[in-house]
Amino acid sequence: MNGAGGGSPVIPVGQRSTLSFACYGARILVFEEDGADVTARLRASLPHEVHVGVPGAPDVGYEVCVYDPGEVAWTRTYEVSRNGRPCFRAAPLERIVRRLRSDIDLQVAQYAREGLFVHAGVVGWRGQAIVIPGRTMTGKSHLVAALMRLGARYYSDEYAVIDDGGRVHPYTRPLSLRNGVGLEPTEPVDDLSGTDREPLPVALIVSTAYQTGVPWSPAMVTGARAVLPLIDNTVVAAAEPSRTIRLAARLGPGVVTLQGPRPEAESVAPRLLQAVDEILDDPAMRFGGRLGGMASPRWGGYDLPRSPRPGRDGDERPCPARFLRIENLLEPAEHQRLLEYVQAHETEFRPGRVFPVDGPDRVDIRVRQARDKVGLGEVWDLFETRVRRLLPEVRQALGVPWFPLGRIERHVAVHAAGDFFGKHTDNGREPVAGRRITGVYYFNWTPRRFSGGQLRLYDGVLRGGWFEAASTYTEVEPVDNSLVFFPSELFHEVRPVHGDTAGFCDSRFTVNIWYWTEPGPRFVPDGHARGR
Repeated sequence: MNGAGGGSPVIPVGQRSTLSFACYGARILVFEEDGADVTARLRASLPHEVHVGVPGAPDVGYEVCVYDPGEVAWTRTYEVSRNGRPCFRAAPLERIVRRLRSDIDLQVAQYAREGLFVHAGVVGWRGQAIVIPGRTMTGKSHLVAALMRLGARYYSDEYAVIDDGGRVHPYTRPLSLRNGVGLEPTEPVDDLSGTDREPLPVALIVSTAYQTGVPWSPAMVTGARAVLPLIDNTVVAAAEPSRTIRLAARLGPGVVTLQGPRPEAESVAPRLLQAVDEILDDPAMRFGGRLGGMASPRWGGYDLPRSPRPGRDGDERPCPARFLRIENLLEPAEHQRLLEYVQAHETEFRPGRVFPVDGPDRVDIRVRQARDKVGLGEVWDLFETRVRRLLPEVRQALGVPWFPLGRIERHVAVHAAGDFFGKHTDNGREPVAGRRITGVYYFNWTPRRFSGGQLRLYDGVLRGGWFEAASTYTEVEPVDNSLVFFPSELFHEVRPVHGDTAGFCDSRFTVNIWYWTEPGPRFVPDGHARGR
């Protein structure tokens, strides 16, 4: 992993190291030209977690020189090089220190070996962390300061440093707030000395930004999607996707996220502390309760556009979700053969894809987390005859009009701990419009080592020729060796899977089947609506 400037650290000949330190495993060296006077001020603005003089080869090396001495001190211009390449120039001294500190923050986040860095403010309250993810100019530092004035413990206004166990570590550089012109340091309302800031579990994520005149009425999100604001703000999410996904799986089952714009920080801060109090006093809040008069919880799903259906303007009628479940589909020996097949082909599973509104199919962990294997190879014979013979019964049970059968699409999907699929339909896009009926066959090792993963089928409403999801739904449990059919136009989702491990054989497995009307397209992008 290289820093933004590329290259390798360069130690200038004839100059001495004026500042050498490590922070969460990232090693930084700063050299300066005699008389530059940058490093002394820089040291005072670095986070308390810096350890000076740690041996080892540097990850990033800086050189600071006076580019233009100016006529007076405040007109002096400085130039900073990173790893031997010019990086930026600035004047006066205070500005170059701020820019250099900001660049060091980013390099530490990229090269850290001891934690995952998320752009976020963090405070501690009653032994729990409140994490406020967001980039610059979202107002997170003002909210951190308001929480501190109420007695919350300062952890960071720049990065949440999260370990593999999901605990947040401090990154306590001096807090600075924007005054409308630039940054100005604030008087600390929490002593930054000492090493008593223990890592904290995350109780509350606050995904917000300041907006003039809005009320504080956030949506409450729980489960795997509650972690998405952290993923969106992780510094190395693209470079280390597996680590990021593991973090989501670890935090998802127990964290609560409040999401929405906010008014002034002073009016919001007390309600955030109240929210943590309610979570601690009533753990059921983590799984769908209400928080202090805030908006009722809602699943932040992924709705495809409404589907056109025959009807007239002004028409409105309910369309209850219909499904058919067939249990004990395979014989024990056949079931075992299927388990052995997927275990032998574990390396062929790839990250599950979706087919969104705004472009071609792609991996999008905000919408779906799962892995897929296209086709069933030599075990398709376990299903083909059965599903062909079942089609007339399935059509009748679901009330699906007759259609000429074109082909039967199939693949295998695996949902490990933390995986999910947001609300969607299976035939809402042109490349897959030929799907008529969806089948999901559930299977797993015994004893089952996961919970959750229910199939949520939403009732529909037909309004003026458009088919929309209603607020009511039915949840179908993923029962081993059972096959569930439902119309492909139905809005549905896969609820988050919970488990102690993310082991392959501890996961929720499905064979996904689609009956197509004839003629179907010659090519279907690999991955739309994969993995129920």
